[in-house]
Amino acid sequence: MSVCVQAQTEPEFVGSVFLLMPDSTTIQLERQNAVGGETTNAASYVPYVGLFAGKTKTMSKVEGVASPVRVSAGTAITLIMRVGDNTLDPTLQLSVFKLEQKKTFRFVETAQYTLTSTTQGKIQYFPFTAKKFGQSSYIVTLTGLGAGEYAVIQAGSVGMFHLFGVNSL
Repeated sequence: MSVCVQAQTEPEFVGSVFLLMPDSTTIQLERQNAVGGETTNAASYVPYVGLFAGKTKTMSKVEGVASPVRVSAGTAITLIMRVGDNTLDPTLQLSVFKLEQKKTFRFVETAQYTLTSTTQGKIQYFPFTAKKFGQSSYIVTLTGLGAGEYAVIQAGSVGMFHLFGVNSL
C-alpha cells in the first residue's frame, strides 16, 4: 500500500519514512518487520577433534523478492524521515544497507559461525547526507546506489525495515 502526501509538512508519525518524488509528493516506503533465520552448509567430520564442522549464517529477512517502491538508477534518492529528536547526529539515528535476494525473500547476513569463530555479517552500509526538516524530521539524500533492494532502519526500531528498490538503467 502506498500513501502519497504533499511534502510541505513533516510525516505525521515518528518512525515514518517517505520517498520524495520529483513532483514534491511523497510515497511511504514499504515497511516490514524483519524475522531471523539461518542457513547451515553441509558439515564435515574432523577426525582429530571428533566433531562435525560446518558454517552457519544468520540473517534478518523480509518477505518478497522486491519492494513495490521503486526508483531509477543513477538518480539521487531523497527520503523524509520523522524521528524523535532531529538535534541528534543523523548517522546515529539511521542506517541504509543493501539486501540480497533469494527466490521468495530479501535478506541481510548478520553473522557467520563456525566451530572455532564468529564473524560479523556482510552488511554493506551506504553513506548519506541529512539535514533537519521541520521540528523532528530529516531530509536524507542518497547518491550512487546501484540496482538492487535496500533497507533503512532507525535507531530504537529493532527489526523494522523501511524498504525500496533501485531499478537498473
